[in-house]
Amino acid sequence: MSKISIDYHDSYLISISTDIKDRTIEIICTDGKNNSTLRFLGVKQSEFNSFTIGNIILDIELISGKSLTDSIVDDPSFVGLLGVSKDSPYFAKIIKEIKDESLIYISISTSYGCYGDIICEKVEEYPTGKWNPWENAEILKQ
Repeated sequence: MSKISIDYHDSYLISISTDIKDRTIEIICTDGKNNSTLRFLGVKQSEFNSFTIGNIILDIELISGKSLTDSIVDDPSFVGLLGVSKDSPYFAKIIKEIKDESLIYISISTSYGCYGDIICEKVEEYPTGKWNPWENAEILKQ
């Protein structure tokens, strides 16, 4: 199972990009001092909502294997992410693959702004350098 090493609590989600051909999503976060990039590979499903100015992350949770509980599977946001009914073969296939740890369910919860869910094969994490507010001053003013 993929793991992340950085605590993203109270970090800002500053960018989301997708590559449909490669089935990849990248998000860039900053804690105000350092940036980091999370890359989600082999994306099967994703949904992000309420992206706005000042997206503050509460938590990023990676779920697979035994950590996929019935309460998560029954959650309307999880069911909605898959876009099919709970009794469909596709739903059962995705649940099996998450429990077998060949897929990961990622839940990005928010203190403010954007939140999202992803189902993918792998997560990679990269520290990407210092945050320079002067370099980004024009973005922050808008």
